Amino acid sequence: MQINPKNERIKKEYFVFLKEAKKYSDSTIDNTRKAILRWEEFSKHKDFALSKQAAISFKKQLAGTKAKQSGDTLSLSTMNGTINMLKEFFKWLAYQNGYKKKINIFHVEY
Repeated sequence: MQINPKNERIKKEYFVFLKEAKKYSDSTIDNTRKAILRWEEFSKHKDFALSKQAAISFKKQLAGTKAKQSGDTLSLSTMNGTINMLKEFFKWLAYQNGYKKKINIFHVEY
């Protein structure tokens, strides 16, 4: 498994934010961790950035992803949850130093 140190540092900050500022449960943070990992696998562990086209491509790939347990495509609720968690992450990330130019806040909605 590839690891991007820059991504790991910012994810750690985000998980602290979710725990301390948002008061999210450990299970919610774990689900967010999985959603972000799906994005990292899609982007081949590149530094976090977001474009409209990347967001659209990710959603298309997610729709074709097979669930590990059942082998069926992911349920709509799983896809929706993953997308919503990523939207929240990228919105937060767009305001962090070093990411303001890499993430257009309007592209998050895609």
